Amino acid sequence: MASPGLGKPSNPSRRIPRLPLALLLFLAGSFPGGTAVPYNRQCATWLENSCAMNSDPVKEWNKLVRKSFRGQEHAVEMVGKAFKISTYLEDNPTFLHFSGPTGVGKSFLAQLLAQAVFKYPSCGFLQLQMSIMMKQVNQTEQNRMVERYLLRPIADQLAMCPNSIIVIDEIQFLDDEFLRRLKGFFDVLHPEVMCTTGPNEHRRISTRGAFFIVTSDLDTKAKQLSPNMEIHAADKIIRELARGVWGDQNHMASMATLVPFLPLSKAQLVQIAQSQLEYLQELVQEVLTDKVSKTAKMTMVTMDWIGSLRFAEDLPSKIVESQREKTNRFGARPIKHYIQINVYPLAIEIADELMEKGSKSQEKSVGWFKKTSQLSSLSPYIPSPWRKVYILNDVEITIRNGDEFQYYLEVMSGDHKRKSDPFPKDEL
Repeated sequence: MASPGLGKPSNPSRRIPRLPLALLLFLAGSFPGGTAVPYNRQCATWLENSCAMNSDPVKEWNKLVRKSFRGQEHAVEMVGKAFKISTYLEDNPTFLHFSGPTGVGKSFLAQLLAQAVFKYPSCGFLQLQMSIMMKQVNQTEQNRMVERYLLRPIADQLAMCPNSIIVIDEIQFLDDEFLRRLKGFFDVLHPEVMCTTGPNEHRRISTRGAFFIVTSDLDTKAKQLSPNMEIHAADKIIRELARGVWGDQNHMASMATLVPFLPLSKAQLVQIAQSQLEYLQELVQEVLTDKVSKTAKMTMVTMDWIGSLRFAEDLPSKIVESQREKTNRFGARPIKHYIQINVYPLAIEIADELMEKGSKSQEKSVGWFKKTSQLSSLSPYIPSPWRKVYILNDVEITIRNGDEFQYYLEVMSGDHKRKSDPFPKDEL
């Protein structure tokens, strides 16, 4: 699912494994100094290039942003330009610094880049979480942490997928000396990374094709940035904060790499809540597809819900208002969490009722499907009945008693032009 905050999660159907990307990113174990996504063995296959790229990443990026992202127009524009340059014009590592409050879409925008570039985004995406403990160690311990939580995971990732999207979160916890260890990644002549442990120890691995994003929240007291301020003013404030943390010469404050993210306005939060609610329809369809695939017997069956999901126009505003105190501190994350807990579980109940009581229209034909047995060499294909079922009912979501969400299945009228006989249970 989407990272908390901006828009609805994009379709995960092409991912391997079939889990929401945001969940995959946090399946790694926690360490004292930070968290890293480990080497994904499911990405290594002899059958297909695990780092396979989409045919037109820029087109895919534009489509994903329109569908799944809300707000931060200036950041989207800056990232889009850098993405085009890195895709078509330059053969050097790209580096951007996303800086802004928690829960405004920094990590999510990076995840959309991975989805735009790769057929299997989880294989081409590495997210590393920094910790305040990294500021409180001596030189020897710092060297160990750099190796364990930065150099080795990045080297292992790029050895598997040279064009990876690599995100280093919460760099405000890294001091200037720590950050200097990263400069070799972006060297103009020989951009590379080398670790001293693990399967790639002492190998010089090029970073030339990688896209690096670091994120920070420098306005820790949330007093200097505001939703409606001019972007150049936000840029100036963040660069001044960056100089205060790392000094005047540090490249984290560079105008060429800094991408400011502003706090979200109430209107943007309402848009995000609406988009998260709309995603329930995609979840219902996923549950339907899963249930049909597990229960179909003699017939090849597909089931599509072509009705609509409806909810009161003021429902997104009510959700935002109920989470107001939390959004002031954590941006859109509380909204996403609230809808996940209170609304998304309805997808299973809605799918069950649509299958059982929904009004359906169906198409029948015969398709040719490959045999599972190789005993016959006469023909590898056999004819098989095929049925495509459409569920026509609309579903309405309502809320009562605070956090209690309910749904209502629209009853189709008898003269509906697409209404048909009930779906035969003996084929499921």
